[in-house]
Amino acid sequence: MKKLVFAVLLASFSAPAFSNECGGWQWVVPTYPRMYVYHNGVGDNDMGGNNPVIDSSISFSVRQNKIVASGSLTMREGKSDWSTFTATRADYTIYEAAPNCVITELYQNPPMVGRLYVPDAGKNNHRATSYPGSGSISEAVCLADTDGGIGGGSDSGQLYCEYKFNGFWAWLAPRG
Repeated sequence: MKKLVFAVLLASFSAPAFSNECGGWQWVVPTYPRMYVYHNGVGDNDMGGNNPVIDSSISFSVRQNKIVASGSLTMREGKSDWSTFTATRADYTIYEAAPNCVITELYQNPPMVGRLYVPDAGKNNHRATSYPGSGSISEAVCLADTDGGIGGGSDSGQLYCEYKFNGFWAWLAPRG
């Protein structure tokens, strides 16, 4: 009997990839792959420990019965030659409703847009570091500089942010 009760409790806390239930709110906690930045031609291709500035935003929307995330990330030296690294990702699927459902509304407080802004990620900070976000981004872990980069200086493709999000609600209505 104890095993059955435990299994029922466990099942009540587990959410499937999508729900076949329509006509109600579905709690969604987004996941988003690590976003790597690449040198965009401004300055050299080494952050050089020059107090990087990190600026990122990610928004959520409904596209063809999916919830998608679109985001951008920029890391720029805070001085010296202003070396800049950027990345964008559009329409990354974070949730898909069952074929018999349609997503009609998203609700989150704070809003469906997240922002991360770090005015100074530190001089020679060669560690992945956690920073607080705002809006839908609860926090991000970013590596904004390496110790010399690959092959004696290239940080391109090595720097990244990994995001954690606040969850939100999606209204699922029966299709048709």
